[in-house]
Amino acid sequence: MRRFLLSSALLIGTTAPVFADITPEQLWARWAEDMKSVADTVVLSQFNLLEDGILVEGLTLGLGAPEDGVMASLAYPPLKLTQRAGGSVDISLGGPVAISVVETSDDTGPLRIVGEIVTSGFSMIASGDINDLSYAYDAETVDFSANAITAENAGVNGTIRAQATNVEGNSTDKTGDLRAVSQSISADGVAISARFSDPTSGGAFDVNGRIQEPQFTGSSTSAAGTYPLASQAPFAPQSSFETTYNTGLTDLAFSAQDGTGSWTGTVRQAQSSTRAASSATRVEYSQDASDMTFTLAGALPLPISATLDEVRVKGSAPIAFDPTEPEPDYALEAVLAGLKINESVWSIFDPQGGLGRSAATISVSISGTGEFTNGGRGPFAPKTARLNDLTLTALGATATGQGDMRFVGPQNPIDLTMPAMAGKAEFTFSGVTEVMSTMAQLGILAPEQLFGAQMMMGFFTRPAENGTDLQTTIEMRENGEQYINGQRVR
Repeated sequence: MRRFLLSSALLIGTTAPVFADITPEQLWARWAEDMKSVADTVVLSQFNLLEDGILVEGLTLGLGAPEDGVMASLAYPPLKLTQRAGGSVDISLGGPVAISVVETSDDTGPLRIVGEIVTSGFSMIASGDINDLSYAYDAETVDFSANAITAENAGVNGTIRAQATNVEGNSTDKTGDLRAVSQSISADGVAISARFSDPTSGGAFDVNGRIQEPQFTGSSTSAAGTYPLASQAPFAPQSSFETTYNTGLTDLAFSAQDGTGSWTGTVRQAQSSTRAASSATRVEYSQDASDMTFTLAGALPLPISATLDEVRVKGSAPIAFDPTEPEPDYALEAVLAGLKINESVWSIFDPQGGLGRSAATISVSISGTGEFTNGGRGPFAPKTARLNDLTLTALGATATGQGDMRFVGPQNPIDLTMPAMAGKAEFTFSGVTEVMSTMAQLGILAPEQLFGAQMMMGFFTRPAENGTDLQTTIEMRENGEQYINGQRVR
């Protein structure tokens, strides 16, 4: 699928102006080289040399990922490259681009997707020279439609439609010691709609909405003579990429039904930002979304609504050995801040308002170091793990934690079981006993449940120095012994 998306971008937008000339023949020669890197098959029914350019007809790209059971094709309409005054080339499409995807996995396949991309008011101009190309393009609308989606084993049929309005973009393609490609594209908004149904059960799911002001920027480098990210080794030496995707207000409405009833809901988000980057040895990812609102109604005792101030995720990790970093570091941060639910939900189990109504927040920050096994030729294995921060606030209670751990014993990164660890972590709890007592008074906790919870808290915690909070110290030693507050438990 990655190659399928790259080839779409290749001909519908592969771009700082430069003062040189480019001819249709030179431009097509560059595209032909790139198509060999991206596509498994290239079919061309007719190639016509015109007085002022080139007309390409019957161009179809075949893209396959046999190891994943995926085959796709892009069938282009007549494509005309016309020489312009000043040494630039005008690129025009004579109709829609047809898309076909077939996936044959045992889980859902055969999965078939048939769709097309249609543009109106489309303009694209290439300028520069063969080693320093610039593209500028815009369109009044760009419509994507998948009119037939079928997953036979899953019993699902569906359609997806999206229309972007007032699309503008530019890209560069420079070749020197390395090949560097960049792209920037934006739109006023994207309207989307989708429907999926199960003819056997009668179930269905619909979603409609709009994303305001989407903006995408991306850049990548690769060895000269290759198309960035089109090879089977995107993290090879000299390869790198960075992408950002930002959106403004997003409004989505959905409905669903099955044998038990029907639901309707909405999702609203003020803005979001996503970044992904990679070099030959590291990957980075971050996502930030703010001011979200969720609603759900239907086959429920009463409607549910919730607000969320922010969701933030950030991480980085090594992916290949770097001799300048014998112990590469990794990090992960996640924050879910300001979660609130509507009062009608609270009234079900806490009509008197005994529990704290303040927004719930959870945050975690982990970092550490590791090494690549087998002298740098094997997979990455963590050596240390530090819990920089763990904070959970809800119902008027707060839990925090910090700790340092190291991995001991033989490491096998392919084995998904937790390796042996040694180190210490400390946790502090505030307001927990008060919350449990309130829940017992409200009848949420039965007396025997409250007694059991208090017994567990007494075993695993100790009073803090301030006399009100509770603390827990967990220690794990290299010989496998485990201690809680100094008492051996294993």
